[in-house]
Amino acid sequence: MQRVPADPADVVLRFFRYLDDQDYSRIPTLFAEDGVWHRRGVGNQGPDQVRQSLADIPPVMPTVHLVTNLQINRVSSNEVHAVFYVTALRSSPGTNSPPPWPMEMPLLVTLYKAHLVTVADQWRIKAIRNDPIFRR
Repeated sequence: MQRVPADPADVVLRFFRYLDDQDYSRIPTLFAEDGVWHRRGVGNQGPDQVRQSLADIPPVMPTVHLVTNLQINRVSSNEVHAVFYVTALRSSPGTNSPPPWPMEMPLLVTLYKAHLVTVADQWRIKAIRNDPIFRR
């Protein structure tokens, strides 16, 4: 089993790195067993539902998620809340050439809130959700 980073900020950054690398099999490992990813109006609970929710992403849709203003607020020694912005850039579905890919302006800017807890001395996502601020 893959080890999850000891730093909660690193868990947040890996989450988006795995999305951008289309390494979807690693994303569920970042979640607690009862962790929830609020995505597209659905609360996907637990690694299995998170894994299933990733099945609907087109096979080739290059994305880049720019994480900024990441603020980690420690609630206790084994619980933190994270707040940050994500600017999402995307190319067209079906783009199968190597980078650089064509793009227009950023697709959206969202405010994310994440709740992370420790499980066996490793940080995991208990809940993550976003609220769009700007949308193209």
